[in-house]
Amino acid sequence: SSEILKKNLNAIEKKIGYTFKKVILVNNQNNYNCINVTGFKNIGGSQISEDDISYILNELKTLVLDSEKDYSLIHLFNSNYTLDNLNLKNLPIGLFGDVYNHHLTFFLLLKNDLKNLKQVLNNCHVEVERIVLKPFAEGINKIINKKINEDFFEIRIGEKFTYISIFKNKSLIYSQNFLFGSEIIKKDIAKVCSLKRETVDDILEKIDLNNLSVEKKEEYLDKK
Repeated sequence: SSEILKKNLNAIEKKIGYTFKKVILVNNQNNYNCINVTGFKNIGGSQISEDDISYILNELKTLVLDSEKDYSLIHLFNSNYTLDNLNLKNLPIGLFGDVYNHHLTFFLLLKNDLKNLKQVLNNCHVEVERIVLKPFAEGINKIINKKINEDFFEIRIGEKFTYISIFKNKSLIYSQNFLFGSEIIKKDIAKVCSLKRETVDDILEKIDLNNLSVEKKEEYLDKK
């Protein structure tokens, strides 16, 4: 991996006249851990301070990392703030209340995987500055380009893999990969319709699945 990367990296550097020292690595592994956890603190009618928030964050972070000793933290997202059962958009620092709940989402990657990724790039004399999960990068790109302000989820179906990502308050709160994709759907069509697999591929390639009309059902599949 290092030799392949080094060869291509040298070619790019020579072409643009620039030497890379650090990189942000967009990672597309499917064996990361996604953990959602909520912490709370009794305020007792007092004013919420930054120390109260820090206390909850540190307690939850310690709890998760102590229970997942083989993993390293990649992403940590604040996804929900609740004061006396009222959901807030921002941190309630300065407000008064009785009970404050803070929801966090942790994304973790195996420590050995992380070491191997860094080693591959170190062999190319490049330092990994940060690792970003691809589902997060793609979701944020959609939020920025399409100016999305509400919560949303995204399902991507590839040939052999499918993944779902859920965003709340512009934070990634859940993401999971599944070891199946469009290939299993095509096999089902071939089996149910008694068609050759090549015939199914030919039919699906000629259908524009992005412009199907719900009202005109005959458009779902051409008569031929």
